[in-house]
Amino acid sequence: FLVIWQNAGAFSVSAHPPAENYASLFSLCCFHNDQHFTLADDGSALSLLLGYTQEELKTSFHGQLSALVIPQDRELLRQRFNEQLAIGSEVQLTYRLRHKNNYNVWVLHKCRMDLGRDGREYLYSTLVDVTRTKSAQEYQLLTLEQYEQILSRTGNIVFDLDVKSDT
Repeated sequence: FLVIWQNAGAFSVSAHPPAENYASLFSLCCFHNDQHFTLADDGSALSLLLGYTQEELKTSFHGQLSALVIPQDRELLRQRFNEQLAIGSEVQLTYRLRHKNNYNVWVLHKCRMDLGRDGREYLYSTLVDVTRTKSAQEYQLLTLEQYEQILSRTGNIVFDLDVKSDT
């Protein structure tokens, strides 16, 4: 597996990213196209993303990505996944996974379904940690809602002030 991360504006590539915080983390994984998106590789990239050991992924979660998806997102994830696969072999979804330290990790999951030599369907996937982006979007949405509430209470009177010329 290979992990690519971005820290301080520079991209780095390694099998072992640093322990410090990163701006973005890209993990390459392979899953079976089954009901639970069972890991088809050793799970090492997923373990780096979520803080679990490879053994914990196998024993506690049975190697199933769906067991790591937060319960509120599971049904919608499978539904949207099937909708996109009905159109073509590529899927792009955003959903939340549970980190070992008990917080949600937003991931952008891009994958392509291909048949393996054994005749099984495999999902060759890139998981991108977009938690910081999602947090910024949620903050902007909250700020916009607050401004809308303020404007609705002022009777739609808006003051336009140019600080440089009006002072």
